[in-house]
Amino acid sequence: WLHLAASQNRVLLSDVVERFGKAPWGWKPDWEVALLVARLYMSGELKLVAEGTDLDPKSAVEYLTKAVRFRSVSILKRKTADTSSINRIADLYQKLFSSLPRKDEDGVVHDFRAKLLEWQDELKSALPRASLPYYPGRAKIEALLSMVGKQLAVRDPYEFIEAMNKDRDAWLDAGEDVSDLKGFYGSQLSSWQNMIAA
Repeated sequence: WLHLAASQNRVLLSDVVERFGKAPWGWKPDWEVALLVARLYMSGELKLVAEGTDLDPKSAVEYLTKAVRFRSVSILKRKTADTSSINRIADLYQKLFSSLPRKDEDGVVHDFRAKLLEWQDELKSALPRASLPYYPGRAKIEALLSMVGKQLAVRDPYEFIEAMNKDRDAWLDAGEDVSDLKGFYGSQLSSWQNMIAA
């Protein structure tokens, strides 16, 4: 029923609870229906949206455990990426990180998120030094942090893959920039400090 209804338009969680709480189903208490929706969501069958943003599992807990929040949760059928899109993003991952990601949609997105979080941490740790006089890369680090933050904010796996594939060339350039910055702030920093001191 959800696949049919949610593929045509948004379905509110409160409507689902109300529908299946009546005859002929009569699933009581209402938490039984919420539990079934939560299971479908965690298995990747559905997408939950609240207040205009996709819910991740951690933020979905609040909406699925409080009956007053049921009215603000929309249930949508989850879009899935086709095989060629998954292969393209896997190829991009391999070029950026010199390793292979998992081949399923959720796996490749999870692996990409983990690597982008590593980039984010490395860039944030280099930013204070790059902000000092005579140290290069501040503007580039800020641009890369913005790019990575924007991509990490995309929660839906389908949209994540589409965005990465759409900006493929920009991500390849970003990979080169991150490699240059890591090389400088990782291995060349002491030589640079000596030159500044001299």
